[in-house]
Amino acid sequence: QWVGPSGTYNLVNASVDANGADGHFGIVAFKDSDDSHPVLNDPDDRMVMVFDLESDDVDFSDSNDPGEFGSEIPEGASVNVKITTKSGATTTEQLTVPETLSGQSAVQL
Repeated sequence: QWVGPSGTYNLVNASVDANGADGHFGIVAFKDSDDSHPVLNDPDDRMVMVFDLESDDVDFSDSNDPGEFGSEIPEGASVNVKITTKSGATTTEQLTVPETLSGQSAVQL
């Protein structure tokens, strides 16, 4: 679930076709020695979640283009991302856009 300045969106992985989803997120392997992407099956595995917020300059190397939802987050604003596993465990992370983007239209959080 994505909670930000433009609203609350229920998201699913781009590989899932779910009724009621407001949008999708993509997953790109960052460190995955056994090519288990998108499954984290080793404590050393790392994946990157990608969210496309109505931006034409996001390039997805993953075949699962997540599709747009919401709107771009302004400088200094925050969003909360609630991640729920298949078994129902949840964790919430807050992402804050830096006060200045130095002319950039995208930023890693």
